[in-house]
Amino acid sequence: MELLCNSFRRAVNQFPDHIAVIEPEKSITYADLNRLVITLAYWLGCQGLAKGDRIGIHLPNSIDYIAIYYACWNANLVPVAFNTFATRHEVSNWVENCECKIIFSNRLKQKVLSVPVFSLSTDTSGVKINDQKIEYTDTKDNSISTKLNDVATIIYTSGTTGNPKGVTLLHKNLSANVAAIVKSLSIVSDDVFLCVLPFYYSFGNSVLHTHLVAGGTLVLLNQVMYPNEILKAIERYQCTGFAGVPSVYITLIKKTNISNYNLSSLRYVTQAGGPLSREFIGKVSHALSGIDFIVMYGQTEASSRISYLPAQLLVTRPESVGIGIEGVAITVEDPDGNECPAEEKGEICVLGENVMQGYWSNPDATAQVLKDGKLHTGDMGYKDKDGFLYIVGRQSEILKISEHRVSPYEIEEVLLLHEAVEECAVIGCSHSQMGQFAKAYVVKNTDDIVVNQLKKYCQQFLASYKIPKEIEFVDSLPKTSSGKIKRTELGC
Repeated sequence: MELLCNSFRRAVNQFPDHIAVIEPEKSITYADLNRLVITLAYWLGCQGLAKGDRIGIHLPNSIDYIAIYYACWNANLVPVAFNTFATRHEVSNWVENCECKIIFSNRLKQKVLSVPVFSLSTDTSGVKINDQKIEYTDTKDNSISTKLNDVATIIYTSGTTGNPKGVTLLHKNLSANVAAIVKSLSIVSDDVFLCVLPFYYSFGNSVLHTHLVAGGTLVLLNQVMYPNEILKAIERYQCTGFAGVPSVYITLIKKTNISNYNLSSLRYVTQAGGPLSREFIGKVSHALSGIDFIVMYGQTEASSRISYLPAQLLVTRPESVGIGIEGVAITVEDPDGNECPAEEKGEICVLGENVMQGYWSNPDATAQVLKDGKLHTGDMGYKDKDGFLYIVGRQSEILKISEHRVSPYEIEEVLLLHEAVEECAVIGCSHSQMGQFAKAYVVKNTDDIVVNQLKKYCQQFLASYKIPKEIEFVDSLPKTSSGKIKRTELGC
């Protein structure tokens, strides 16, 4: 096992003239990206920082983002990426929590934060930090003293309260997970991957590293809300890979005509970030006929990926998230910590080198999810008799209707089958007798549908207690920048 920064250096030596990153207006080779990394690492080394100091990155997906991220590792520092859509309050909480020393941002102002804020831009002649122009340097400093057991990065999963949850990942966590993903997806230097997932998000972070260490090419597109642009980019750059969360694939199916684009260059696509229904998996597979569709499951606390379903098993196990990636052991346990037999639902637990060290400066939250080195994911699921994993839902999202336990995903899957439903999300609301009832928020694509029609439609597929008691039509659903639905913002 080696540090990812060393794996990147190896890719630079093997493929110096290979295009590493493509942006809409420019691209960069591995050799030039490495020069940029070295230059920024040298600048960081002149700032009086100590090994392990945290450096904030508040930048969109870009060559600049990648360069400063790897420069931090070259300078024995810890990059901490911040959600560029977060509020100032959230960013301020994160900065204070991890005791960030400086932050790179082209949008935040110095007066907002208690630490120095530096703007960053790069071009063919050098690097510009604030108003200071820095010429490229070819000075190679190989004095990386970082070890595999040192902190590699902190990824924040929340920040609205004064006690943020920063997932603390060691270098060995990332290295183990990246190596396993590269093997599972057979990523090679010839791969050209279209990335629409933000790098500050765990899924996007894994896409970044898996392709840079393999010597592949990353095509960056920060326009996930425009599905036709995704298809245009795949066609234009002859992309071989793509990854998305469920809402991205649903949008591609419902709002584009995929058949109008030449996507023959695609070798595979991956889906994670929540379950995609059997119906839409079938539609995506049909639209991308001959292309491997790989379902994956992961958590930030597990360095990203936990399991994958090989494409050839998609037809026989369309609702499964597969088996553990290399080096990851998955168990399904009851409340007493006993492993559940096949088909019995319980909490999904994970053991492996990919499991985080803990939440930064938050021992109480860490103790709730890490027990004997095992990660208690908070996700509910079960294994079939062959050991393949199925997700039921988050413990906190499972609806408790009378004596029944109902997954909101099951109801959403039925609603999405209706041609008038563009998007939907189901939550549980309190009820004095039943405990909870299901409420659905629906984005419709026509006015020719009413609540009672949808309820009647659900009767064909769902038991009576699963049918939404309330259905509210809305113009849009609250989502994260990666496209995941924010259920906590949907109220009763």
